[in-house]
Amino acid sequence: MVPDGRPCNCGSRGCWETEIGEGALLERAGRPPDGGRAAVDELLAAAADGDATTLAALAEHGRWVGIGLAGVINVFDPEMVVLGGSLAQIHPYIAASLTNELATRVFEEIRVQTEVVPAALGGDAPLVGAAELAWDLVLADPAHAP
Repeated sequence: MVPDGRPCNCGSRGCWETEIGEGALLERAGRPPDGGRAAVDELLAAAADGDATTLAALAEHGRWVGIGLAGVINVFDPEMVVLGGSLAQIHPYIAASLTNELATRVFEEIRVQTEVVPAALGGDAPLVGAAELAWDLVLADPAHAP
């Protein structure tokens, strides 16, 4: 994403993760990048309170999400992109800047048929998925389920 960008955990430089990962979001908002879940919760509270610095950081973050998603959407032409994890949580604050980037970077024919939405299950998605996997065995063959 960013030639000669920041080092990434994967060993490369300038990866999309270095711009849209949780650490990048926290750093952009003037918080320690290793603040974890508590720092993200504080950031969300500041955004809900209308803190201008936090909202500006989120808008910039949304811009980077849009830049990366534009490439994905142009290549794969999906009908829908579901943002999970912290991206789902911050979606209300990044939606405008993300949409602006997509409007300038995605082929119009593709953009008009692609919807970008936050995950409906939010942070519970992994738990619901695990429960679904466990129930698949029971539903598939109730007589022989473990």
